[in-house]
Amino acid sequence: MRTLLKCLLLCSLIISGCKEKEEIFYIELDTDILSFEYEGGSKTIKVSSNEEWAVFVDADWCRVAPKIGKGDLSVKVGVPVNDSFDSFKREATLRFICGTESATVRVIQFAQE
Repeated sequence: MRTLLKCLLLCSLIISGCKEKEEIFYIELDTDILSFEYEGGSKTIKVSSNEEWAVFVDADWCRVAPKIGKGDLSVKVGVPVNDSFDSFKREATLRFICGTESATVRVIQFAQE
């Protein structure tokens, strides 16, 4: 009987200690703004995270590679020539998401004068 009680007590301790851990996500970027002249070009963002992440771009003129990753990586952001005379500048937002966390980068490109 004592052995059975010890076994039950041990089993209940093991089961109570097996609760799921809450995942803690983080994502950090080395900048929150990138600025380009009208000629275009490319720049790099350093991403630091503890899990898989993805980046979403809200403008088709702004290119990002890679769009998904895990851990610490560099992401290349490229923009073509801005041959528009319509506005002073154009803007895009890059949204990096890692689990429940996110970070954004504002991309600005000036127009020709």
